[in-house]
Order: sequence, then C-alpha cells, then structure tokens
Amino acid sequence: MQGRASRRNFLKSAAAGAAVAALGGCASRVPSAAARVAQPRFMWAYLAHFGMKMWESRSHYADLKVDDSMWLDLTERAAKIGVNAFVIDLGEGMVFPSHPELAVRGSWEPDRMKAEIARLKKMGMVAVPKLNFSSSHDQWLGKWRPYLSTPEYFQVCSEIIRDVAEVFDETPLFHLGYDEETYFIQNVNKFEYKRLRSGNLWWHDFLWFVAEVEKYGMRPWIWSDMCWEHKDEFLSRMPRTVLQSNWYYEKEFAVSAMKKENRKAMVETYATLEKARYDQVPCGSTYSCRENFGRTVAHCRKVIDAVRLKGFFMAPWYYCTQEEERGKIMESLDVMAAEIARQRETAPLSIAYASGKI
Repeated sequence: MQGRASRRNFLKSAAAGAAVAALGGCASRVPSAAARVAQPRFMWAYLAHFGMKMWESRSHYADLKVDDSMWLDLTERAAKIGVNAFVIDLGEGMVFPSHPELAVRGSWEPDRMKAEIARLKKMGMVAVPKLNFSSSHDQWLGKWRPYLSTPEYFQVCSEIIRDVAEVFDETPLFHLGYDEETYFIQNVNKFEYKRLRSGNLWWHDFLWFVAEVEKYGMRPWIWSDMCWEHKDEFLSRMPRTVLQSNWYYEKEFAVSAMKKENRKAMVETYATLEKARYDQVPCGSTYSCRENFGRTVAHCRKVIDAVRLKGFFMAPWYYCTQEEERGKIMESLDVMAAEIARQRETAPLSIAYASGKI
C-alpha cells in the first residue's frame, strides 16, 4: 500500500464517476480499432473476480461483493510485482446502460469503471474486460439466460458488448470465457435448469461472439477446454485470431505418470495448440497447489514457441474483492511475483509496459 493518498484518490475517482453518471452517464462512443492500444508484447496477466454471478451457487446475490480496501491492495500489489494485464471478470459488477436490470446494489456505474481503468493504466496495467458467455457461467445474464441462442439473446449480448467496448475504450482484448459448457459441470453444481450447446450450435454462437467483439477492434480471448474432448473439431473450426488460454491447475505435468485421461488431455493441449500455431497465454493457479503456476511456466516454455507464447495468466479462483480471501489472494500474488522475477531476462515485459506507456 502507498497509504492514505492512494485511498483518497481512489475515493475521489469513485465520487467523480458517480457524479458524472448522475448527470447522464457515459457518453455513447464506440471506439475504432485504431483507437485501441496494442496487446502487450508479453503479458503477466491476473484474473480478478469483480462480479460473482458466474456460478449457480451465487446467482441469488443482490449486492456487489467488492471490498474497496481489498480491491486497492490487490491492484497496487499486482502493479508492484510486474503484472501488466489486469483481467476484470465483470459479471454483475458494472451497470450496463443498455440493460440496467442486470445490476445489483452497488454495481459500479460506467464512469466509475472508466476512472478505475485510467488508474490502472497509470500503474502500468491494461484493464481487460471479461464476460463469461458459457451457459455454465452466465448467471449474470439474469432473466435473459433462458433465451440462449435466440434472436433476443443475441440482441441483448450485442448491446452489452457494445457497452463494455465503450467503457474499455482503449483495451485491445475481450475475454469471452466460454469454458465448461458441459452437462457434467451443470449437474455436479446442481443446476435446476440445465441448458447447453454442442456441435454446430455451439460453433454458430461462439463465432457470432468472435465477430461481435472484433467489430470494436478487440481481440477475442477464451478458455481452451473445448479442445480437450473435441480436438479435431476445435482445430478445424477455431479461428487463429482467437487468443487461447488453456488451463491446468495440478502439480504433476509428466503425462506418462498420469492415470486420468482427462488430465493428460489438459496438459497435452498446450502442445496441441502450439502445433496448430495458435497464440497462447497459458493459465496456472494456486487454487489446487502452490507449485502449479511455476510449473506451468516451465512446461509451456518448453512446448510453445516464443513467437506464439504471449504471456502467462494467474487465475487464483478466490474471490479477490473480498476481505476474507485476503490470505489466498496475497499468496497467489507472491507466487506470481517470484515467477516474474525469475523470468524477466528470458521473457521481458512488453516495451510499452517497460516505458510506462500503458
């Protein structure tokens, strides 16, 4: 922490954002592709869960669970250790002007979010929006969830994406989520209403989202787990323009020692995507074990060409805006800090970051 001044500035930006919102909100301006900054040359990205309605067990939340003190400590610590891409999992965390009915008490107005994006930029971090459009993680869509794959659904999603593109008006990336859309996940998490897409319908909807994000000059970014069980289909239909984050959170990376076929597929997907020449930002975590993130870096350095290795991604899966999760969050940052320090010479941060331009 940098002390009282940081907190004072943070509160001032929040108050200013609220005041502007009261006078009419965010100006309606969709940026052109030319207005966006370049994707950092090499990312050390951190996933922060701003909203919570990406999980069935939290779909009833009526209040935003962001603790301002924890949020400040998280972002300041992330900047200090060398994180240069801060991925904000929005969910219900921001008011969408086109669909204010999706907000909860305390959701940030667009102008407050813009002020926060500017603060992160000054700290050397590009803020990246994430909205999960997987039917297993779209509880934040509220009453629009049952409209999956209908004209009404596409209209709502188009309007929300436009809102986000306006607020994150310089950001070069948009994370679409799109993980775990399976019956198994919905069943084990006790969904009362199970809905999922597969085959041509999954691809139709996914490619629609890709085109929608690209309209605003943003690069689509997704979780790659569709590749685990549908490798050939994935490789033949997934556009090379989509940035990939395969994920695996366990300690063991030696496939020959693994007994579970699904874990083998998870680890092998890094090499599969490299062979198919996709850009990757591999994702590790401290959720299952402390060792995973460093081993993810070591493994992926071996199997992914430096040309296509665009960085590494820490996803702690603890709710990093809540004070009660402080210990777990700070542990994830400590692990990431150690790895960034080890890798600086072999994987320098982006030129823009090093020069303070983002």
